Amino acid sequence: MTKKNYMMILFSAIVFLTGCSGLTKANARLEQKKYGEAIQLYHEYLQQHPESTEARRNIGVAYLKSGQTDKAVAEFKSILEKKIKDPYSSLYLGLAYLYKGDVSEAVTFMERFKNPRQPLVEEEIRNQINLLQADLSEKNLSDEDLIVIANRIEKAVELAVARQKQADREALDTNTEEDDSGGGGDGGGCGC
Repeated sequence: MTKKNYMMILFSAIVFLTGCSGLTKANARLEQKKYGEAIQLYHEYLQQHPESTEARRNIGVAYLKSGQTDKAVAEFKSILEKKIKDPYSSLYLGLAYLYKGDVSEAVTFMERFKNPRQPLVEEEIRNQINLLQADLSEKNLSDEDLIVIANRIEKAVELAVARQKQADREALDTNTEEDDSGGGGDGGGCGC
């Protein structure tokens, strides 16, 4: 390989990795709970990629976690107003409304979470909505109670996502084992 070709490949790789690193860095800061840094990095990324649903949703999450609920609501709404099917934006918009004390809107948007590929998550959200409604029927909830409930819902959904991923891996492993058995389920080994 010539030096010129090597340099061209290296340059292309750097350009590719640099383009991805802005969102990757922002997501890492969000995971590390460095919300201010994450927000700044998402802003920078969105200047170059204004249509990125992931960046817009995640900046909304960072706003929500840093107490900037109105900005979070605006980000989630901007995604949903574009008719983009992003169930997690619906969920987080519901959580943002719960943080604001608007239980009716919270339930409305959480109920809109629809993802047929994540039935365990859908089920958990329905369960959490039922628990919220049961809590409401027992007593008047303070704003602090609603924040605690929003955090409970988010943790329960995170666990459901983990369970869903595990179930998906197990299903994939089972399908792979069946495929490796040499037959199509008709008793023949070669498919003749």
